[in-house]
Amino acid sequence: SINVESGETLTISNGNTVGSICSKGDLTVTNLIMDKNSSSASVISMDGGNLIINGGNIFGKITTEENDSASVTISGNNFYGDVDLRVNSTINGGSFNQYLYLSASSFTINDITLKDFSTVSDYSLIINVDADVKIVDGTFDSGVKVNDGSLTIDGGTFNKQLTVENNSDATVKINNGEFNDIVHLSGTGTVNNGTFNNTLSLREGNFIINNGTVNGTTAGALNLLMANVEIKGGTFNSEVSCGLSSDRVAPAVDTIKISGGVFTGSSGGLCIAGEDKLTLSGGTFKYTGDDDLGAIVVTTINDVDTSVFNSFLESSYVYSDTINPVKDDTREYVYISNKEISVVETETSNNNSNPKTGDSILAFFGMFGLSIISLIVLFFKKKIYNN
Repeated sequence: SINVESGETLTISNGNTVGSICSKGDLTVTNLIMDKNSSSASVISMDGGNLIINGGNIFGKITTEENDSASVTISGNNFYGDVDLRVNSTINGGSFNQYLYLSASSFTINDITLKDFSTVSDYSLIINVDADVKIVDGTFDSGVKVNDGSLTIDGGTFNKQLTVENNSDATVKINNGEFNDIVHLSGTGTVNNGTFNNTLSLREGNFIINNGTVNGTTAGALNLLMANVEIKGGTFNSEVSCGLSSDRVAPAVDTIKISGGVFTGSSGGLCIAGEDKLTLSGGTFKYTGDDDLGAIVVTTINDVDTSVFNSFLESSYVYSDTINPVKDDTREYVYISNKEISVVETETSNNNSNPKTGDSILAFFGMFGLSIISLIVLFFKKKIYNN
């Protein structure tokens, strides 16, 4: 074992090492093969100081203790043991074959490979409380999970689940990337772009969708559960379900504001359970099925009110189905437009309805001036006539 005391600096380059390094000072490790016989023991343990790892194969664990003044920089390594980082870190490349835990205030991840190694857990990258993580690029063959932290994704290929836990402190911003498994978001989220080749599920939180393409599965392209969402754009496709599906549970708290986007599905472009919390000011909704159903489907229990759709209602009809005979639970479906419908917000001009105070004053003096001129003209006409 090697011990580095506080204030000391150690640089180790090239070759093989067996054992461990415990450091309270600054440590730089370059192109080493460390402890090839073990992937469970800690081979680098940091308790203060800065750690720089450049290249090499590290088979044991790497652990760091919390320290606001310390940092970790990793470039192009192969890690075969767990990596537990509790200080601000920058990771530029590298292959991670076990768990990667991030628990500090600032992380940047650029072009890493996260291997799928576990049959026990669906996730290998774990973002814990107070971690602020930015992923620039990379290939993620194992799942990514956020526990109360903050995650920004600028790119990358995610082949397994991305999950943001059900907690109001968790935040996520997706600016780009390819997501090939289901994405579960809760807390606070913004989607600015990206390609989602599975369901995008929004649960128990507040979300804004500005753009992106979602190619959904049996659960629909965009699935909402007790979420508040504002959709300004994007494309939402599902060949076997809905472009957007809202599943209400008691108490119903979904609120949906749609001002843009294209929603296409074989069950309907927009399929919602109830319409009382829906605001539509834009968007295109398409039904791709062969029968005569609807681009928008409203589902409620025993009560249907389609007044929210009156501004663009083309055609509708009600189909009732008793889904639970024991409880006499009849669900009614209202199908609005049998193929496609576009919603365009109408703008009302109020330029002349409420004149400004300055305009009113000018108008008053203008009229007053015209009256004075008229009186003067009449005066001179009368004088000339009398003469």
